[in-house]
Amino acid sequence: MTETIDPVRAFREALPATIRAQLHDTQRIAGLVTAATTRGWTVPALTAECSRGLAGIINVGGVITSRLEHCARHDPAVKAPKARPEWCGTCDPATRHVLDENRLPGAARCPECHPLNRKVTA
Repeated sequence: MTETIDPVRAFREALPATIRAQLHDTQRIAGLVTAATTRGWTVPALTAECSRGLAGIINVGGVITSRLEHCARHDPAVKAPKARPEWCGTCDPATRHVLDENRLPGAARCPECHPLNRKVTA
């Protein structure tokens, strides 16, 4: 017999203890977690999305609530990572910026292989 775990409880338990202490156990939070998981968010993905980059935030509970509201309204963003174009061999391979006269990366992007210079084909 498999026991189903309440997603609200699983979400709260997955949060680090310091964050969990700052998030009030309210019906609003429970409703948002339920709505987000119904929309396709998994508890680990929801926990990661809501608890990222909280260092230095004073109102952690408010930030998590705001992120839960966003997740409850939007499907989980599953994006495939963009592949980097092949290196052209003439620019800096790490930054893909054109080399200056001292063979150091300059400010200009390489027109051949910088990822942001790729042309979109229709």
